[in-house]
Amino acid sequence: MLSAWWVGLDASGLLSGQTWQIAGDLLADAWPPSLSDGGVLELLKLSGVTVAMSVLAMAVAFCGGALLAFPSANLSRLGRPGGGTRWSRGLRLALVVCVRGLLIVLRAIPPPVWALLFLFVLFPVILPGAMALGVYTVGVLGRLMAEAAENLDARPLRALRAQGASEFQVFCYSVIPAAAPRFVAYGLYRWEVTTLLTIIALTLVVDLTSAAIRRQLR
Repeated sequence: MLSAWWVGLDASGLLSGQTWQIAGDLLADAWPPSLSDGGVLELLKLSGVTVAMSVLAMAVAFCGGALLAFPSANLSRLGRPGGGTRWSRGLRLALVVCVRGLLIVLRAIPPPVWALLFLFVLFPVILPGAMALGVYTVGVLGRLMAEAAENLDARPLRALRAQGASEFQVFCYSVIPAAAPRFVAYGLYRWEVTTLLTIIALTLVVDLTSAAIRRQLR
């Protein structure tokens, strides 16, 4: 109620005759559904393009998220030695803050806005849509992957350090292998989210088309 009062919400437009007329026209244009000149084959082709766009977007998102996850992760939770000069620790803190800020910006801007930005510099083909979804999802995956890296079991890392392994060797042979399954799981989950609405819409259209064909055959 406070939010409605603050923005001066006026619900009278929902009850106006013009609103109902526009809603009726919209429903009349949308039903019954009709296919383009290419029919079902064209529908399947366009659906394949949408799925391909989601695959490209997830490739961009997975690579970007994995690259930004470790710089933004607080790996000191994993028993990482806290030595070094004050200058080096300050640089590390600045890097973490900057990368986390970048991830926040990437996921704060919705994909349609990213798509408009990419359309200014790219031709209106599949690439702007894929890049828009990919860049937005980088912000989401980067944060999830950083949390996964921070919550790894520190015991294998400490064991490698006790054997004399360098930080680079610990990162390559312990951190990356342990974090990779979670990274892949998060990536597949986000890809499922980007394609879920398309699959639902495609299933609905195919069902309606099948029902229409059966009525014609009767």
